[in-house]
Amino acid sequence: SNICSWAEYNEDALIHARKGLEIGEESNSAIHKAYAYMYLGDAYRYNEQILEANACYFNITNLLMYDTTPSAYLLKMVYLYTLNPGAADFPLYMTHYALKMMRNYEKASDREKQIYAFSLMKVATAYNKSAKNEIIKQVELENQQKQMKVYIGGITILVLMSVLLYRQNYSRKKTNKKLELANIELAEANSKLADSNKELEEANELKSRFFGILNHDLRRPVGGLISYLELKKKSTNIFNEEEQADFEQKTIDMTQHLLDNMEELLFWCKSQMQNFTPVFRDIQVSEIFDNNKSFFNTESKTNFIYKIDADFEIRTDVDYLKTIMRNLTSNAVKALESVENGYIEWKAYIKDNCKVLSVTNNGPAIPQEKIDILYNNSAKENIKDGLGLIIIRDLAKAIQCEIKVETDERGNTSFLILFP
Repeated sequence: SNICSWAEYNEDALIHARKGLEIGEESNSAIHKAYAYMYLGDAYRYNEQILEANACYFNITNLLMYDTTPSAYLLKMVYLYTLNPGAADFPLYMTHYALKMMRNYEKASDREKQIYAFSLMKVATAYNKSAKNEIIKQVELENQQKQMKVYIGGITILVLMSVLLYRQNYSRKKTNKKLELANIELAEANSKLADSNKELEEANELKSRFFGILNHDLRRPVGGLISYLELKKKSTNIFNEEEQADFEQKTIDMTQHLLDNMEELLFWCKSQMQNFTPVFRDIQVSEIFDNNKSFFNTESKTNFIYKIDADFEIRTDVDYLKTIMRNLTSNAVKALESVENGYIEWKAYIKDNCKVLSVTNNGPAIPQEKIDILYNNSAKENIKDGLGLIIIRDLAKAIQCEIKVETDERGNTSFLILFP
């Protein structure tokens, strides 16, 4: 039975132990019956049937209650305390048992010595099983603690990762916000730079306009003055004293007129330096015509005609309109250089509730590609002298008037300035 139990064949151990008990019951010896209960109790104990094992061990105590032989003593004491080796008094009992074994071992018989050895083996077996259970419990507890540590460590890692991810996400959002603000600032800076570049381009264009205006409006009077002076130099002996005095007076008048025009142009250019913006006011048509007539009074080759159906006012920027009229008149004068009996006619009239200023000359017709410049904002012109039609177009747009070109059946070209 014990061999089967040690080999963990527990069912076989129980079968052999029960057969041993049947044989022991047939014996009249209490010791034999006690041994039979001992083996059956051991078989139950190895099979972890503790209640059945306890009953067998108590039967041993009852059978040997009054037996004082060493064998009976050992059986009673050993198997009584193997029931609960974890009891509080188990160490005290083991000490008492060991001392008693030492006193009796020297004078014991061989049979009793075998019983002593066998009893010690039983005690060791019971103790080892108890220790094994304790170790298992301790290992399980340690495993639980380790698992708890693992769980805590895992939770800690998850918390740390969550915190790290949160901080990383927060940092990324903060960085993205800074980048967004930087992009906005960069966009604003680029916008300001673009505005500055645009202002610079406009300033350069404005400067070109001023130089063009000065070049155009001063070139012809200065040229006329030079022509008079050259004529005077070459014709010293041609004129009599009266004609000579008249010629000198015309030269003085021309010089004074040139000075007045220069002063007027310079003051106007100075007023427009910061912002090339028209200033609107009401002005009589006759006043505008008188100014243009005075500007071109040295043009003796061309006949100037000014007609006003009924004098009326125009609300406009006077300097802008004067520049447009001078440019159109200069273009007409230039077109008539090779024409005999050339004339330039300015007219002012009202048609269909629209105030119109028109200039007509009997020179050659203007090419169509030149006319297209007035209606195409992207068109460019190579200007060697004067403002050209581009500036006429831009200035007319600035003072909110319209420029039209008409050619009659005789081929005469007319430029119309229309004020709504």
